[in-house]
Amino acid sequence: MQTTLTHPVDLLLSHDFDGLMVPPGDVCVSLYLPTHHAGREIRQDPIRLKNLARRAEESLRTRGLRDGEIPAILHPVRKLLEDGIFWHYQSRGLAIFLAPNWNRFFRLPLPFEELAVVGDRFHLKPLLPLLTRSNDFFVLALSQKRVRLFRCGNHVTEEVELEEDVPRNKDEALGWDDRPKQGRQGFAGGGRTASRGHGPGREDEKVDLERFCQLIDKGLTRILPNHATPLVISGTDPLVGIYREVSSYPHLEPHAVPGNPDQLEPEELHVRAWEIVRPRFDRVAAEQRTRFEELANKRSSLAAVRVESVVPAAMSGRVEVLFVPLTEQCWGSFDREEMTVSVHGQRHPGDEDLLDLAAVQTFARGGTVHAVASEDLPGPGPVAAILRY
Repeated sequence: MQTTLTHPVDLLLSHDFDGLMVPPGDVCVSLYLPTHHAGREIRQDPIRLKNLARRAEESLRTRGLRDGEIPAILHPVRKLLEDGIFWHYQSRGLAIFLAPNWNRFFRLPLPFEELAVVGDRFHLKPLLPLLTRSNDFFVLALSQKRVRLFRCGNHVTEEVELEEDVPRNKDEALGWDDRPKQGRQGFAGGGRTASRGHGPGREDEKVDLERFCQLIDKGLTRILPNHATPLVISGTDPLVGIYREVSSYPHLEPHAVPGNPDQLEPEELHVRAWEIVRPRFDRVAAEQRTRFEELANKRSSLAAVRVESVVPAAMSGRVEVLFVPLTEQCWGSFDREEMTVSVHGQRHPGDEDLLDLAAVQTFARGGTVHAVASEDLPGPGPVAAILRY
Protein backbone atom coordinates (compact mmCIF):
# COMPACT_ATOMS: atom_id res chain seq x y z
CA MET A 1 0.00 0.00 0.00
CA GLN A 2 1.39 3.38 -0.98
CA THR A 3 1.66 6.05 1.70
CA THR A 4 -0.46 9.13 1.14
CA LEU A 5 1.23 12.43 1.82
CA THR A 6 -0.46 14.41 4.57
CA HIS A 7 -0.35 18.16 4.09
CA PRO A 8 1.91 19.77 6.71
CA VAL A 9 0.09 21.67 9.43
CA ASP A 10 1.17 24.83 11.18
CA LEU A 11 0.32 23.97 14.78
CA LEU A 12 1.01 21.04 17.04
CA LEU A 13 -2.03 20.71 19.27
CA SER A 14 -2.23 18.72 22.48
CA HIS A 15 -4.29 15.92 20.91
CA ASP A 16 -1.65 15.62 18.15
CA PHE A 17 1.03 15.00 20.75
CA ASP A 18 -1.17 12.48 22.56
CA GLY A 19 -1.57 10.64 19.27
CA LEU A 20 2.17 10.58 18.65
CA MET A 21 2.72 8.91 22.01
CA VAL A 22 0.86 5.87 20.66
CA PRO A 23 3.09 4.25 17.99
CA PRO A 24 1.17 3.48 14.77
CA GLY A 25 3.53 0.61 13.95
CA ASP A 26 6.60 -1.34 14.99
CA VAL A 27 8.94 1.00 13.11
CA CYS A 28 8.80 4.75 13.80
CA VAL A 29 10.95 7.40 12.13
CA SER A 30 11.35 10.86 13.69
CA LEU A 31 13.07 13.65 11.76
CA TYR A 32 13.79 17.13 13.09
CA LEU A 33 15.48 20.02 11.28
CA PRO A 34 15.67 23.79 11.55
CA THR A 35 13.98 25.69 8.71
CA HIS A 36 13.99 29.22 7.35
CA HIS A 37 11.41 31.49 5.75
CA ALA A 38 13.77 33.95 4.07
CA GLY A 39 17.27 34.25 2.62
CA ARG A 40 19.61 31.82 0.96
CA GLU A 41 19.21 29.30 3.79
CA ILE A 42 15.88 28.26 2.26
CA ARG A 43 17.80 26.40 -0.46
CA GLN A 44 19.79 24.49 2.16
CA ASP A 45 16.76 23.17 4.04
CA PRO A 46 15.82 20.47 1.47
CA ILE A 47 19.47 19.36 1.40
CA ARG A 48 19.43 18.98 5.18
CA LEU A 49 16.26 16.95 5.01
CA LYS A 50 17.73 14.74 2.29
CA ASN A 51 20.73 14.03 4.52
CA LEU A 52 18.45 13.23 7.46
CA ALA A 53 16.49 10.82 5.24
CA ARG A 54 19.74 9.05 4.36
CA ARG A 55 20.58 8.65 8.04
CA ALA A 56 17.10 7.27 8.68
CA GLU A 57 17.53 4.87 5.75
CA GLU A 58 20.75 3.53 7.27
CA SER A 59 19.06 3.04 10.63
CA LEU A 60 16.11 1.27 9.01
CA ARG A 61 18.50 -1.08 7.22
CA THR A 62 20.30 -1.73 10.52
CA ARG A 63 16.98 -2.75 12.06
CA GLY A 64 16.68 -5.44 9.42
CA LEU A 65 14.10 -3.91 7.10
CA ARG A 66 14.21 -5.13 3.53
CA ASP A 67 15.22 -2.79 0.72
CA GLY A 68 11.68 -2.88 -0.66
CA GLU A 69 10.16 -1.72 2.65
CA ILE A 70 12.41 1.27 3.27
CA PRO A 71 11.44 3.41 0.23
CA ALA A 72 7.74 3.02 1.09
CA ILE A 73 8.31 4.46 4.58
CA LEU A 74 10.43 7.36 3.32
CA HIS A 75 8.28 8.08 0.27
CA PRO A 76 6.51 11.12 1.85
CA VAL A 77 9.91 12.74 2.42
CA ARG A 78 10.93 12.16 -1.20
CA LYS A 79 7.69 13.86 -2.31
CA LEU A 80 8.38 16.79 -0.02
CA LEU A 81 11.87 17.26 -1.46
CA GLU A 82 10.29 17.74 -4.87
CA ASP A 83 7.89 20.45 -3.65
CA GLY A 84 9.82 23.69 -4.16
CA ILE A 85 6.93 25.92 -3.11
CA PHE A 86 6.63 24.23 0.27
CA TRP A 87 10.09 25.37 1.37
CA HIS A 88 9.18 29.04 0.93
CA TYR A 89 6.43 28.80 3.55
CA GLN A 90 8.25 27.61 6.64
CA SER A 91 8.38 28.53 10.29
CA ARG A 92 11.49 27.88 12.43
CA GLY A 93 11.40 24.10 12.62
CA LEU A 94 10.04 21.06 10.79
CA ALA A 95 9.15 17.79 12.53
CA ILE A 96 8.33 14.70 10.47
CA PHE A 97 6.98 11.40 11.80
CA LEU A 98 6.83 8.32 9.60
CA ALA A 99 5.68 4.73 9.97
CA PRO A 100 4.52 2.13 7.46
CA ASN A 101 1.48 3.62 5.65
CA TRP A 102 1.38 6.56 8.09
CA ASN A 103 2.94 10.04 8.32
CA ARG A 104 2.54 13.46 9.97
CA PHE A 105 4.34 16.75 9.26
CA PHE A 106 4.49 19.81 11.54
CA ARG A 107 5.79 23.28 10.78
CA LEU A 108 6.60 24.70 14.21
CA PRO A 109 7.75 28.00 15.77
CA LEU A 110 10.72 26.33 17.46
CA PRO A 111 14.15 25.71 15.91
CA PHE A 112 15.39 22.14 16.19
CA GLU A 113 18.82 20.59 16.01
CA GLU A 114 19.10 18.19 13.09
CA LEU A 115 18.13 14.75 14.33
CA ALA A 116 17.02 11.44 12.83
CA VAL A 117 15.82 8.69 15.18
CA VAL A 118 14.43 5.28 14.25
CA GLY A 119 12.84 3.12 16.93
CA ASP A 120 9.72 1.33 18.04
CA ARG A 121 8.18 4.65 19.14
CA PHE A 122 8.52 8.28 18.11
CA HIS A 123 11.22 10.53 19.56
CA LEU A 124 9.23 13.41 21.09
CA LYS A 125 11.47 15.27 23.56
CA PRO A 126 12.18 18.18 21.15
CA LEU A 127 8.45 18.95 21.09
CA LEU A 128 8.01 19.26 24.85
CA PRO A 129 8.85 23.00 25.07
CA LEU A 130 5.76 23.56 22.93
CA LEU A 131 3.45 21.62 25.22
CA THR A 132 4.81 21.76 28.75
CA ARG A 133 1.71 21.64 30.94
CA SER A 134 3.31 23.73 33.67
CA ASN A 135 3.05 26.70 31.28
CA ASP A 136 -0.58 26.22 30.28
CA PHE A 137 -2.88 29.22 30.39
CA PHE A 138 -6.18 30.38 28.92
CA VAL A 139 -7.05 33.55 27.04
CA LEU A 140 -10.64 34.82 27.00
CA ALA A 141 -11.12 37.13 24.01
CA LEU A 142 -14.14 39.13 25.10
CA SER A 143 -16.18 41.64 23.12
CA GLN A 144 -19.87 42.35 22.81
CA LYS A 145 -19.89 40.87 19.31
CA ARG A 146 -17.73 37.77 19.85
CA VAL A 147 -16.58 35.44 22.64
CA ARG A 148 -13.59 33.12 22.12
CA LEU A 149 -11.55 30.97 24.51
CA PHE A 150 -8.02 29.79 23.75
CA ARG A 151 -5.88 27.18 25.49
CA CYS A 152 -2.23 28.18 25.25
CA GLY A 153 1.26 26.93 26.04
CA ASN A 154 4.71 28.40 25.46
CA HIS A 155 4.31 28.48 21.69
CA VAL A 156 0.96 26.86 21.02
CA THR A 157 -2.54 28.32 20.78
CA GLU A 158 -5.67 26.27 20.14
CA GLU A 159 -9.22 27.54 20.27
CA VAL A 160 -11.50 25.74 22.72
CA GLU A 161 -14.94 24.77 21.50
CA LEU A 162 -17.42 26.52 23.76
CA GLU A 163 -20.25 24.63 25.41
CA GLU A 164 -23.83 25.39 24.39
CA ASP A 165 -24.44 27.33 27.60
CA VAL A 166 -21.71 29.88 26.81
CA PRO A 167 -23.12 32.82 24.80
CA ARG A 168 -21.18 33.71 21.65
CA ASN A 169 -22.09 37.41 21.85
CA LYS A 170 -24.12 39.88 23.90
CA ASP A 171 -27.27 39.69 21.75
CA GLU A 172 -27.36 35.91 22.14
CA ALA A 173 -26.93 36.20 25.91
CA LEU A 174 -29.73 38.73 26.29
CA GLY A 175 -31.96 36.61 24.09
CA TRP A 176 -31.73 33.87 26.72
CA ASP A 177 -33.31 36.18 29.32
CA ASP A 178 -37.05 36.36 28.76
CA ARG A 179 -37.60 38.99 31.44
CA PRO A 180 -38.62 42.51 30.34
CA LYS A 181 -35.66 44.82 29.94
CA GLN A 182 -37.28 47.59 31.99
CA GLY A 183 -36.96 47.07 35.69
CA ARG A 184 -34.20 44.45 35.66
CA GLN A 185 -32.26 45.14 38.85
CA GLY A 186 -29.52 42.53 38.85
CA PHE A 187 -29.46 38.79 38.41
CA ALA A 188 -29.51 35.55 40.29
CA GLY A 189 -26.12 34.67 41.64
CA GLY A 190 -24.66 38.14 41.13
CA GLY A 191 -26.77 39.99 43.65
CA ARG A 192 -25.77 43.30 42.02
CA THR A 193 -27.96 46.28 41.20
CA ALA A 194 -27.23 48.66 38.36
CA SER A 195 -25.78 52.00 39.42
CA ARG A 196 -28.13 54.97 39.56
CA GLY A 197 -27.82 58.55 38.45
CA HIS A 198 -26.61 58.09 34.89
CA GLY A 199 -29.93 57.90 33.03
CA PRO A 200 -31.90 54.80 32.03
CA GLY A 201 -29.87 54.16 28.85
CA ARG A 202 -26.54 53.82 30.64
CA GLU A 203 -28.14 51.93 33.54
CA ASP A 204 -29.72 49.37 31.22
CA GLU A 205 -26.45 48.96 29.31
CA LYS A 206 -24.51 48.13 32.48
CA VAL A 207 -27.18 45.66 33.57
CA ASP A 208 -27.04 43.99 30.15
CA LEU A 209 -23.24 43.71 30.27
CA GLU A 210 -23.43 42.23 33.77
CA ARG A 211 -25.88 39.61 32.54
CA PHE A 212 -23.68 38.87 29.53
CA CYS A 213 -20.57 38.40 31.70
CA GLN A 214 -22.39 36.31 34.29
CA LEU A 215 -23.58 33.87 31.64
CA ILE A 216 -20.07 33.57 30.21
CA ASP A 217 -18.56 32.97 33.63
CA LYS A 218 -21.18 30.35 34.49
CA GLY A 219 -20.60 28.51 31.24
CA LEU A 220 -16.81 28.59 31.51
CA THR A 221 -16.88 26.86 34.90
CA ARG A 222 -17.69 23.67 32.97
CA ILE A 223 -14.66 24.14 30.72
CA LEU A 224 -11.89 25.61 32.84
CA PRO A 225 -9.98 23.09 34.94
CA ASN A 226 -10.05 23.04 38.71
CA HIS A 227 -6.29 23.41 39.12
CA ALA A 228 -4.44 26.73 39.06
CA THR A 229 -4.38 27.48 35.33
CA PRO A 230 -4.23 31.26 34.75
CA LEU A 231 -6.93 33.01 32.71
CA VAL A 232 -6.05 36.22 30.85
CA ILE A 233 -8.82 38.48 29.56
CA SER A 234 -8.45 40.41 26.32
CA GLY A 235 -10.94 43.22 25.86
CA THR A 236 -11.84 46.85 26.40
CA ASP A 237 -13.34 48.65 29.35
CA PRO A 238 -15.93 48.65 30.75
CA LEU A 239 -16.53 45.04 29.68
CA VAL A 240 -13.27 43.75 31.21
CA GLY A 241 -13.96 45.53 34.49
CA ILE A 242 -17.50 44.13 34.69
CA TYR A 243 -16.28 40.60 33.94
CA ARG A 244 -13.76 40.86 36.78
CA GLU A 245 -16.57 41.87 39.15
CA VAL A 246 -18.79 38.89 38.32
CA SER A 247 -16.15 36.21 37.62
CA SER A 248 -15.96 33.26 40.00
CA TYR A 249 -12.72 31.87 38.51
CA PRO A 250 -10.03 32.07 41.21
CA HIS A 251 -7.03 32.31 38.86
CA LEU A 252 -7.99 35.32 36.78
CA GLU A 253 -4.86 37.34 35.97
CA PRO A 254 -4.93 40.92 37.33
CA HIS A 255 -3.70 42.36 34.03
CA ALA A 256 -5.54 42.16 30.71
CA VAL A 257 -4.61 42.40 27.04
CA PRO A 258 -6.03 45.82 26.16
CA GLY A 259 -7.93 46.67 22.99
CA ASN A 260 -10.58 45.03 20.87
CA PRO A 261 -9.69 41.29 20.60
CA ASP A 262 -11.79 40.97 17.44
CA GLN A 263 -8.97 42.79 15.66
CA LEU A 264 -6.28 40.37 16.88
CA GLU A 265 -5.33 37.00 15.44
CA PRO A 266 -4.92 34.08 17.90
CA GLU A 267 -1.13 34.22 17.56
CA GLU A 268 -1.06 37.91 18.51
CA LEU A 269 -3.34 37.26 21.48
CA HIS A 270 -0.95 34.52 22.57
CA VAL A 271 2.11 36.77 22.35
CA ARG A 272 0.53 39.56 24.39
CA ALA A 273 -0.96 37.22 26.99
CA TRP A 274 2.32 35.33 27.34
CA GLU A 275 4.06 38.52 28.48
CA ILE A 276 1.47 38.76 31.26
CA VAL A 277 1.74 35.18 32.55
CA ARG A 278 5.44 34.53 31.90
CA PRO A 279 6.65 35.97 35.25
CA ARG A 280 4.34 33.54 37.06
CA PHE A 281 5.77 30.53 35.20
CA ASP A 282 9.36 31.69 35.65
CA ARG A 283 8.68 31.89 39.37
CA VAL A 284 7.27 28.37 39.50
CA ALA A 285 10.24 26.92 37.57
CA ALA A 286 12.69 28.69 39.88
CA GLU A 287 10.87 27.36 42.94
CA GLN A 288 10.98 23.80 41.58
CA ARG A 289 14.68 24.13 40.80
CA THR A 290 15.35 25.37 44.34
CA ARG A 291 13.30 22.51 45.76
CA PHE A 292 15.33 19.96 43.81
CA GLU A 293 18.60 21.49 44.97
CA GLU A 294 17.46 21.44 48.59
CA LEU A 295 16.46 17.78 48.33
CA ALA A 296 19.73 16.91 46.60
CA ASN A 297 21.79 18.72 49.27
CA LYS A 298 20.00 16.70 51.94
CA ARG A 299 20.72 13.52 49.92
CA SER A 300 17.00 12.84 49.91
CA SER A 301 15.75 9.79 48.02
CA LEU A 302 13.22 12.12 46.37
CA ALA A 303 15.99 13.76 44.33
CA ALA A 304 17.16 11.50 41.48
CA VAL A 305 20.00 12.23 39.04
CA ARG A 306 20.75 8.82 37.52
CA VAL A 307 19.04 7.62 34.37
CA GLU A 308 18.91 4.12 35.84
CA SER A 309 16.58 5.34 38.60
CA VAL A 310 14.70 8.12 36.79
CA VAL A 311 13.43 6.01 33.86
CA PRO A 312 11.72 3.30 36.00
CA ALA A 313 10.29 6.04 38.23
CA ALA A 314 8.88 7.85 35.18
CA MET A 315 7.38 4.63 33.83
CA SER A 316 5.59 4.02 37.13
CA GLY A 317 4.32 7.59 37.46
CA ARG A 318 6.56 8.54 40.38
CA VAL A 319 8.25 11.57 38.76
CA GLU A 320 6.66 14.83 39.85
CA VAL A 321 9.15 17.24 38.20
CA LEU A 322 11.75 16.42 35.57
CA PHE A 323 14.61 18.57 34.27
CA VAL A 324 16.00 17.10 31.06
CA PRO A 325 18.53 18.44 28.53
CA LEU A 326 16.72 19.28 25.32
CA THR A 327 19.43 18.57 22.77
CA GLU A 328 21.29 15.66 24.38
CA GLN A 329 20.62 11.95 24.10
CA CYS A 330 21.44 9.07 26.42
CA TRP A 331 21.29 5.86 24.40
CA GLY A 332 20.47 2.56 25.97
CA SER A 333 17.69 0.05 26.56
CA PHE A 334 14.90 -0.40 29.07
CA ASP A 335 13.52 -3.78 30.06
CA ARG A 336 9.84 -3.13 30.68
CA GLU A 337 9.30 -6.47 32.43
CA GLU A 338 12.23 -6.23 34.81
CA MET A 339 12.05 -2.39 35.00
CA THR A 340 15.82 -2.17 34.54
CA VAL A 341 17.95 0.19 32.47
CA SER A 342 21.15 -0.41 30.51
CA VAL A 343 23.05 2.73 29.50
CA HIS A 344 25.46 2.46 26.58
CA GLY A 345 28.39 4.74 25.91
CA GLN A 346 27.68 4.54 22.19
CA ARG A 347 24.43 3.90 20.37
CA HIS A 348 23.75 0.22 19.73
CA PRO A 349 21.21 -1.19 17.25
CA GLY A 350 17.77 -1.12 18.86
CA ASP A 351 18.73 1.55 21.43
CA GLU A 352 16.43 4.38 22.36
CA ASP A 353 17.07 7.76 23.92
CA LEU A 354 16.42 7.11 27.59
CA LEU A 355 16.09 10.83 28.31
CA ASP A 356 13.30 11.01 25.76
CA LEU A 357 11.61 7.99 27.31
CA ALA A 358 11.74 9.56 30.79
CA ALA A 359 10.43 12.91 29.53
CA VAL A 360 7.52 11.49 27.53
CA GLN A 361 6.45 9.12 30.29
CA THR A 362 6.61 11.88 32.90
CA PHE A 363 4.47 14.11 30.68
CA ALA A 364 1.99 11.31 29.97
CA ARG A 365 1.52 10.65 33.68
CA GLY A 366 0.83 14.24 34.65
CA GLY A 367 4.31 15.26 35.76
CA THR A 368 6.00 18.57 34.96
CA VAL A 369 8.81 18.48 32.38
CA HIS A 370 11.35 21.26 31.98
CA ALA A 371 13.28 20.69 28.74
CA VAL A 372 16.29 22.97 29.26
CA ALA A 373 19.69 23.74 27.82
CA SER A 374 22.43 21.44 29.12
CA GLU A 375 24.08 24.24 31.07
CA ASP A 376 20.78 25.00 32.86
CA LEU A 377 20.34 21.46 34.17
CA PRO A 378 20.44 21.38 37.99
CA GLY A 379 22.67 18.79 39.61
CA PRO A 380 25.49 16.77 38.06
CA GLY A 381 23.29 15.41 35.24
CA PRO A 382 22.46 13.92 32.84
CA VAL A 383 18.95 14.33 34.30
CA ALA A 384 17.33 15.72 37.44
CA ALA A 385 14.03 14.63 38.94
CA ILE A 386 11.87 15.23 41.97
CA LEU A 387 10.04 12.03 42.84
CA ARG A 388 6.57 11.87 44.34
CA TYR A 389 7.57 9.05 46.68
